[in-house]
Amino acid sequence: MCALRVIFLDVDGVLHPLGANHLPLGANIDDLSARIDEQQLEANETSATYVTRTLRGVEFLDEHLAQLRRIVTATGAEIVLTTTWRQQGCDRRAVLRHLAAAGCLESQGEVSATVVLGTSSSRGAEIAQWLSSHGGGESRDASYVILDDDAESIVRGRHINCERFVHVDRARALTATDADRAIALLLATAPPTMELRAAFDIGSGATKLGLARVLCADGSIDAVLHSSQAELLLRHDLQAVEAATGVANISDVAAAQLAATLGTFAAIARAAAERDGLPLRVRGVATAVFRAARNGTETLRAAAKAAGIEAGALRIITQRAEGALGYSTAVAVAPSSIDRADVVAWDSGGGSFQITDSFGHMWEGRLGSSTMLALMCIRAQGKEEVESANPATMVECVECGKLARVAMGAPPPWLLRAAARAPLVAIGGETCAFRMARLACDAGADSEQRASATRGGEPLSASRVWRAIESLVGRSDAELEQAGFTQAFMLLPKVILVAVVLETIDETRRGEGGGNEGGGGGGATRAIYSQTNGSTNGILADAALWAE
Repeated sequence: MCALRVIFLDVDGVLHPLGANHLPLGANIDDLSARIDEQQLEANETSATYVTRTLRGVEFLDEHLAQLRRIVTATGAEIVLTTTWRQQGCDRRAVLRHLAAAGCLESQGEVSATVVLGTSSSRGAEIAQWLSSHGGGESRDASYVILDDDAESIVRGRHINCERFVHVDRARALTATDADRAIALLLATAPPTMELRAAFDIGSGATKLGLARVLCADGSIDAVLHSSQAELLLRHDLQAVEAATGVANISDVAAAQLAATLGTFAAIARAAAERDGLPLRVRGVATAVFRAARNGTETLRAAAKAAGIEAGALRIITQRAEGALGYSTAVAVAPSSIDRADVVAWDSGGGSFQITDSFGHMWEGRLGSSTMLALMCIRAQGKEEVESANPATMVECVECGKLARVAMGAPPPWLLRAAARAPLVAIGGETCAFRMARLACDAGADSEQRASATRGGEPLSASRVWRAIESLVGRSDAELEQAGFTQAFMLLPKVILVAVVLETIDETRRGEGGGNEGGGGGGATRAIYSQTNGSTNGILADAALWAE
């Protein structure tokens, strides 16, 4: 075997992602057809010099070429083409042009390629033949890696050492994680035992970052290193744009703010990884406002790119997935007095709420802080546009509560039983509805009691929260802010939502039999608030999100 390290390189699904049809993601079929026609015409006239035209922004994407260049730079490896692009001169010249432009061939002379052994031959057999012809034989210690999205063609027949196969997800193409593994294989080093994980929770009212040092072997958290959030009222922005234009879009201004926030958080994560000498991996979820916005996917993708976050690391999730992450977070912070099997997580954001149990049951609510503010201003107070709800009357608050009851519907039977067994575990950050409800309930308490608003304190109940609402009516934004409440303009709608959910569960339980199994009995429904940084703890612990 020659002393050089070797990268056996596929192109489609590695240097650009593929769609479900196995064509380059975002490619126009007419462009692909026109290229074939162009190849056939040009090949006859300029066969020795013609270079296949590639699709800008679709094929040979910079972010994936950068990961390949990182492998080459870190290991000094040379590239051997295994891709079908090697089979025609015009295609091969196109590949080499892109590799050279990306700096992947700076220390390499002529680029080699595997030989096509036949229509029924596997790519693994072709790689084995190349190794044999270059002195590598069947040595399992040969210094090479295979970057390919087609596992079946690589492993069929077991012609090569499959441990050196880096299986690239064709829907995402070559990622930083793939590159890290390739570098470790080429340098014959053991993979890292520890990594830094950055979890982004991009909600309707705030964007959160959680950083943790994680054991690679089992994904367990060794230590949480950083936790922060930035207020970004995306749902409020969406509602304003929709009211003005009739189209549910996130505005350019809000999109730019999101990109800046993600950029700041990404820089924090990179600095921590560099300081600790750990590989960095990023995952994040975007929730209700991105599901509702027509440009939600586009906005998230553009913001991630501007922040230097690899494609596919941030994704829009369903409300059910959002509830599952909330449950994982609630389990981590639930009081020891609540058995794990009895934990019921309550997560409420700007655009929705989710209540989830250990069996995966979920009550999906379409109301959140921003939607409640709109309900209060437009429906209960008769205003022409969404603005501050203050000062409000108790009559308006009660009317808003009635409207919310109708909008949310009846809680499911499983929740009625669960609420009788143990308090709900309400989770959220410094501006969440539950913390505001706790602060409102403790408005007359001393500073130590008010501080307990972040540590659980006396459980919330419908009657306690409604009494607190009575103390908030008739007060201006300035008065509420002076009293220590953040986002005063939407304080009342937030707290009303907490009261109405608890009240609705109580009244439904009483209506279905009070103390029987269907209603559950057990007195008023209670909720214990535990301050968290959104669902970042759940994201950090979710194995599926971090899977290769």
